[in-house]
Amino acid sequence: MARRSPPGGQRARAARCRRRVHGAARRPLRPTFPVRSADSGPALTARNERRGGVGGLAPGCGSCGGRGAGGRRRPVSGLPGNGGTGLPPRVHCVGVAGGGLSVLARLLLQCGHRVSGSDRAAVAPALLRAGLQLSQGAGCEHARAADLLVRSAAVPDDDREVTAARAAGVPVLKYAEALGRIMAGRRGVAVAGTHGKTTSTALVAHLAQHAGLEPAWVVGGLPRGLPACSWGRGEVLVAEACEYDHSFLQLDYQVGVITGVAADHLDCFGDLDGVWRAFQRFAARLPPGGTLVLGPGLSREQLLGEAPDSAYDAACAGALAEAPDASARASLHSPEGEPRAPSAGVSPRGRVVSVDETLRLERLVAGPDGWRGDLLLDDGRRLPLLCPLWGRHNLGNALCALLAVHALGVDWEQGLAGLASFEGVGRRLHDRGELHLTPGASVRLIDDFAHHPDALRAAAEALASHLPGRRRVALFQPHQVSRTEEHLDAFVTALGHFDAVGLCDIFVARDARPERADALAETLAQRAGQHVQRLGPAASADAAARALLRPGDACVVMGAGDIDGLARRLAAGPAGP
Repeated sequence: MARRSPPGGQRARAARCRRRVHGAARRPLRPTFPVRSADSGPALTARNERRGGVGGLAPGCGSCGGRGAGGRRRPVSGLPGNGGTGLPPRVHCVGVAGGGLSVLARLLLQCGHRVSGSDRAAVAPALLRAGLQLSQGAGCEHARAADLLVRSAAVPDDDREVTAARAAGVPVLKYAEALGRIMAGRRGVAVAGTHGKTTSTALVAHLAQHAGLEPAWVVGGLPRGLPACSWGRGEVLVAEACEYDHSFLQLDYQVGVITGVAADHLDCFGDLDGVWRAFQRFAARLPPGGTLVLGPGLSREQLLGEAPDSAYDAACAGALAEAPDASARASLHSPEGEPRAPSAGVSPRGRVVSVDETLRLERLVAGPDGWRGDLLLDDGRRLPLLCPLWGRHNLGNALCALLAVHALGVDWEQGLAGLASFEGVGRRLHDRGELHLTPGASVRLIDDFAHHPDALRAAAEALASHLPGRRRVALFQPHQVSRTEEHLDAFVTALGHFDAVGLCDIFVARDARPERADALAETLAQRAGQHVQRLGPAASADAAARALLRPGDACVVMGAGDIDGLARRLAAGPAGP
């Protein structure tokens, strides 16, 4: 995306924003680790150690099995040959087709890294065109030759490439750990929440870019009108902070966002209480001088407790004691290896702002172009708002994003102007236009990533608000046997918000009992009611889906598996299996 200078008076405001961001208190940065080289061997390693290193880890730190020496990271612009990311030149990515790691690989390629990768799933052609060296099968040779191996959270410890890298002395990090090392060199904005992370992250990046902050960003989706990642010249880095595997505990942010908390990833957290504990630990990482933004329905008391000092202390202790692995525990220690005291790593001096206490919306009107209304600030001002996103839940995401960039120094008027020009994110209530069934008869087609009962309900409510009077039809592919089983009752209720449902087979991923998929889908269909019809595999459901539709319908295609292909084929025209 081409950079553009802020027009007119925006230049002065952008300069003020940059001064405010750059002048904020900085936290100590992580120690570095030396770069291995097949060409120069120990000589280059020794030289890098003398120069303070050019990596983002201490030797043997975290996943590497030891504790590193001290040292300070160079300024963002001062790291040779790696664009200032803080990671070494040669990086091998295992699970590179995954949503987060594929974007990180593209960012590293932008910054001049040599990046190789492997995955059982198909890798996006755009990533190959960007310069990724794809390993066929297990890329053990690439793994052994790399300076760093980064793996997705789904890749196990005993993976062949991970084992080969460790045997060769190559440091191994999970995706979130690598992202944390990159964020440690910038002014981090970490956007978390059970729902709305991707949209909110993309919107914060867009607003910061619109305000002239020239941010870097990493979005785990496909923003429309914005690349999924960029390495801007400013000091701000905006990143999506996923809670799965406690990944977001690897991110040291200056501005944190929690859009909401709900029961999800129960294979990781066990129950809703476990989810809340994870988000409380994320909130407890709020640093002195930082800002934590809480979405609608969230309060400081829920995330940090009524007594700030004891809440921070308890959350720090809990995070340290129950971090998922050694690398996560290492990130909760100081560079010297001692547990971080609350006054050093997290502090009640950080600022907590909530949407509910700070902002209010009035005179809202929903339409095909999104929402129009007034934004009331806590100082009494009333400003006109245009939010070009569908769904009341996206109003909450938009307010979180506005508060986040306001914490970076962007004024309200400038933030609202940026919001009005936001194009949204692909597969997040993405309006694909009219699907023509026959000449003169069409259906409005919406594409959405929804795979949780809350998200299904939100999609149904969005159709009712923005396309009123139409029959609401869902083409839904449940994601994972475990998630479907855990939320079966809630899925039954959520599907009841639609007038007709085409239910595709469950998309099996990370499941211990995949053989239960068909029986579970049949149970869901029977319990949900007569308005639910099974369509079979999403890859071959085109004809059955079309037969379900009537002229004038509002149809939303939902799921996190391969049902996105069904949405594309339906949008492309009548030809199909």
